[in-house]
Amino acid sequence: MVPSWAKDIAIGTRMINARSDSVAKKPVFRGAFAKRRCLVPADGFYEWHKAPGPKAPKQRYTIAMRTGEPMAFAGLWEGWRGEGGAIVRTFTIVTTDANDKLRPLHDRMPVILARDVWPAWLGEKEAKPDDLVALLRLCPPEWLAVWPVPRRVGRVTEDDAGLAERDPTALALTVTSSPALLRIAARISRSSASSSVTHRSVARLRGCDNRSAIEALRRACVSSQPARPVVMPSPSPLRRFD
Repeated sequence: MVPSWAKDIAIGTRMINARSDSVAKKPVFRGAFAKRRCLVPADGFYEWHKAPGPKAPKQRYTIAMRTGEPMAFAGLWEGWRGEGGAIVRTFTIVTTDANDKLRPLHDRMPVILARDVWPAWLGEKEAKPDDLVALLRLCPPEWLAVWPVPRRVGRVTEDDAGLAERDPTALALTVTSSPALLRIAARISRSSASSSVTHRSVARLRGCDNRSAIEALRRACVSSQPARPVVMPSPSPLRRFD
C-alpha cells in the first residue's frame, strides 16, 4: 500500500501487510483504518515449510476455505497521486497471529473475515474503532483446508490453475508434524515419474500411526503411480513441527 503522503511509490514494497495489533495506531495505516477499509478476495494462499535437514527442500502448501468458497481478507486501501496527476490505488492485507493449523507453517496469517462482519468492516454498518479491531482475530482452524502443491509454485513463469489443484481427500486431513513423513513427501515431490500417490494410498494413511503411514508412503514412492497431489495426514491433532 502506498500512503497518499508518500513521496515515492517504492514505499509500497514495505507496506504489503499491516499488523492487526498496531493497524489502528500506526501512522502509516491509521487513516486508512478509519476511512478506507476493504475486502481482498482470494481462492487461497501459499505457505512454504522447510523439512528437517540442511539440504531438505521447502514444501509448498495451499491454504483455502474447507468449503471451497473464496475467502475475504481484511484490507486497507489508499489513493496516491503520481506524476501527471494520475491516481494509483493500492491496498494492504491485515495479518494476525497464525491459528493452530497454520502455526507449523508460519507465525502469521491473513485476517479472514466471516461474511456476517463484512458490513461492519466496510462501513455499511456502524462500528466503533475498538469493535473493528476486535474483528481482526485469527479464524477457527476448522475453516481451513491445507494440502501440498507442486514445487513449481513460486516460479514467476508458472501461472495456471493447476498450481493449486485441490485434492478432495485433503479436506479431511491436516499437515503432518512428523519429520519422517515430511522427508518422504519431499522425496515423492522430487520424483521424475510422479509427484503424487494414488487415492488408494492416501486413503490407507487415514488414522494410521506415523510408522504405518511411513511404510505406506515408502511403497507409494516405489510405485509412483500418477494421481493427485500428495496429502500428508496427521494421526493426532496438529502439533508443532519438530
